[in-house]
Amino acid sequence: MTDNDDKSINEKNIKIFIRMFPLERPCDSCARVDMKHKKIYVRRLQEIQSNRIAVPKKPSYWCFRTDGIFCDSSQEEIYRVTTDDLVSK
Repeated sequence: MTDNDDKSINEKNIKIFIRMFPLERPCDSCARVDMKHKKIYVRRLQEIQSNRIAVPKKPSYWCFRTDGIFCDSSQEEIYRVTTDDLVSK
């Protein structure tokens, strides 16, 4: 087996899921969630710090792609979706 074969096997097995717990109110100044495209945008901490001299006009976010985002899901649903390919029936 070559390094390329090993890399392709690992890429197929890695999945990223995010579970978000309910908030009283969304905090778009810290993070934004795009459920349709399965992305989460997290504001850069350097911009949130209160002791900054220069404040950017428009906030910048890091974008993370996921295989799924769970907001109001039960533990059973999360387990079923995230382990479907891993656990034999």
